[in-house]
Amino acid sequence: MNYFLLGKILKPHGLKGAVVAFFDVPNPVDYLQIDHLYCLIDGSYIPFFVVEMHQKSKNQFVLSFEGVNHIDQTQELLKRQIFLEQAQEIKALEAPTFKGYKLVDQNGKEIGLILEHIDNQVNPLVSVMINEKEYFVPIAERLIIEVDHSNKNIQVQIFEGLFEL
Repeated sequence: MNYFLLGKILKPHGLKGAVVAFFDVPNPVDYLQIDHLYCLIDGSYIPFFVVEMHQKSKNQFVLSFEGVNHIDQTQELLKRQIFLEQAQEIKALEAPTFKGYKLVDQNGKEIGLILEHIDNQVNPLVSVMINEKEYFVPIAERLIIEVDHSNKNIQVQIFEGLFEL
């Protein structure tokens, strides 16, 4: 399984086992819906199931985990890095956060600016304006090649003839 670094657990929050975590990602609010994450403990990725989460500041979140009900139980988690599975990152990115990103084809050619994300369970789409005409482009997980948050680009596999209709 592939993991990516989401951030770090900073400190306890209250007495009932909640912790404050720092999410070191470009759009931390995209991860408000995660139901579990992993801590690297003794060389193993250990899952922790999120019971409750809310945003404390731009990059800080208060998390409560299943089975962690007292401040004493948080001690082994403090200062630990937290991870998500690569698939969890893609699911978080399927939210309308692609609005304003540049759509790039599999050859690196810029297609246009994403105007809207249409979250259809069967066939998620983005709308892109090209030469004053709106196109709807499939953006299913299997079509995403790369997401570059720093440059706001998303590279996807474009079907031949899509823009010739």
